[in-house]
Amino acid sequence: MSSHTQPGQTPNQPKRSKWQAESGQAIVVMTFMMISLLGMLGLAIDGGGMYYMWRDVQNATDAAVMAASYAKCTGGDIVTAGLNAAATNGFDNNGTTNTVQVNNPPTSGNAWGDDDFVEVIINANRPSYFIHLVYKGPLEVTNRAVGYCVPAFDPSNVPGLWAGSSVCNNTINWQGDDSWITGGLFSNNEIEISQGIVEGPVEAVNTVGDLTRVTWDTGQPTYGPAQPDPMNLNISLYEPGGEVSMNIVDLGGYYTSVGPGSPNYNNGKWQPHGQELRGLYFVTGDVDLGTGNTYHADGATVVATGQIDFNAGNSTNIKYYDLVMAPTASGVEYPGILFFSTMNNPCDVSNTNAIIMRGSSFISRGILYAPRSNVNVSGSHFVMWGSVIADMIAYSGSNSELHYDPNILPPRPPRINVAE
Repeated sequence: MSSHTQPGQTPNQPKRSKWQAESGQAIVVMTFMMISLLGMLGLAIDGGGMYYMWRDVQNATDAAVMAASYAKCTGGDIVTAGLNAAATNGFDNNGTTNTVQVNNPPTSGNAWGDDDFVEVIINANRPSYFIHLVYKGPLEVTNRAVGYCVPAFDPSNVPGLWAGSSVCNNTINWQGDDSWITGGLFSNNEIEISQGIVEGPVEAVNTVGDLTRVTWDTGQPTYGPAQPDPMNLNISLYEPGGEVSMNIVDLGGYYTSVGPGSPNYNNGKWQPHGQELRGLYFVTGDVDLGTGNTYHADGATVVATGQIDFNAGNSTNIKYYDLVMAPTASGVEYPGILFFSTMNNPCDVSNTNAIIMRGSSFISRGILYAPRSNVNVSGSHFVMWGSVIADMIAYSGSNSELHYDPNILPPRPPRINVAE
């Protein structure tokens, strides 16, 4: 009997069966499937672990930036406060499994270089388990947070006149006959006052001019260290979407944002002449409030990024808008601001004051606030209730009164905010 040999087959070589070939292929397929299943299992297990690590890092970053911001607000050690809060939440800056950075000012982002803000960056890692079959490195998470603190506000620290510049000459320059100021004066540089009555402490960092024609409390004046802005208000509170503006809207009050395209707005200036003003007005640019305006009994508050020029004329009554002091959803009550300008032009009082008030026989109630520039008041026979807080303050006139009103300066606890 003859035997037949298939091509490629030597005599006596057993023929490979079909099931043997297919079983070899199945092993390869199953191997890849096992790797894929392990990868998916690793993704589920390690991915879930990474999510929990990310959540823990985020919580620790927020806690650390809030602690560091509070320390910034209250004069504590910013870095130590941030590191301690991170450690309490499981990230001890050991340099191996995690690192914690506390920066003041921030090193990146919208608040880069701004000393009012604090930045915390936490990086954490852990070894992978199942997923290392397809990824050999550690699992790593980085989170960043930026915060700031609005310091507590104590109205007892605010006098009738407060001037913050440490470089402008005659930072408070009150010149005129028969003036009367209650609540006292403070200047981070110099005080010059010509004649009148001052009730309350007179304190300056440098010189106080000849007060021989001034009647003041016994033991005045005194000298002391420089002080920061006692109000420390941010204009963002009054911008569209800010805490004060949103509170007014929620309460059904009057809020108006004024800028290019608004009525009576031309060449960067709002000139609402001949109108009744009521509510909070936020103005991008300058404001010219002429003598033809009237003011509702509810009041009007003007916050502007430029100059505010108020010409009271004769016998005008104006007060702050009531709802700017309404407690917000968080329970915070802000002061009774009449005019607030963020214009930045210190020392030049010739024609670039942030707030100008002039007129005769007018009565105003509210705070004039220009923390980066100057307030200039002129006229006679007027009464102002509130306080003037500015970089520099100048007055000229006669028979005028300025009375500090603590009722429109409510105390305010420190506020911590996470900005980024």
